[in-house]
Amino acid sequence: MINLWPNPVQELLLKAILLNGESGYSAWEQWDASVDFNRLDYHTCCLMPCLYFALRDRSIKSPTLPSIKGIYRKYWCKNQLQFRQLRIVQQKFQEAGLPLIVIRGVALALRSYRDSGLRPVEQLDLLIQAEHIEPVQKLLQDQAWKSVANPYNPNSQYFVNSQGNIKLELHLDAWPLSLDAQAETLKQLHQQNSNLWQAAQSFSQPDGAVFQMLCPADQLLQVLIQGTYDVSHRSPYRW
Repeated sequence: MINLWPNPVQELLLKAILLNGESGYSAWEQWDASVDFNRLDYHTCCLMPCLYFALRDRSIKSPTLPSIKGIYRKYWCKNQLQFRQLRIVQQKFQEAGLPLIVIRGVALALRSYRDSGLRPVEQLDLLIQAEHIEPVQKLLQDQAWKSVANPYNPNSQYFVNSQGNIKLELHLDAWPLSLDAQAETLKQLHQQNSNLWQAAQSFSQPDGAVFQMLCPADQLLQVLIQGTYDVSHRSPYRW
């Protein structure tokens, strides 16, 4: 049986980020004493921006705080590159009359966090309509995006930009249907949610860019499903 719960050390980190007062401070002290900061795994590093803001907001001092801030600044800079490419791609889609919905991590980073560096963005995940797959592929190739294999899902449409530093994945469905045990359930769920595209909402960014994203109910459902899906090859606790 798959265990979706964080381990004790991960739970301490989540409490240090999410809890206020003595409970949060105690969790921070216990977590700080139980880890080697120079050997943090990738998924824990992805939570360091949130930890930095939590410690900063509570005026907590620590010798590791500059390093935690450095991780936040690194991810903030990397996210700006991702968002810049997203704006360019979105504009090209719009000019070609091809609708898209921004989903998964990049959607959460733009919509659900108070700072654009708080959630590291691994790649651009775009939901498109099945009948547009060929023109979308051609559009990306014309913009020097190269199709590559996805190690986690060989059946997906996966691209990298000409510099090789931005990844983009096309999705024909909002749910990860490659889940073996749950594929049929999720497929039925998608069929029942036939108004997903109609329910999508526009979100304006400070720079004037406007992106289509899932409505809040669909967004929450996707987070829950994606966190479950990621447990097969990654750590789900950052979801």
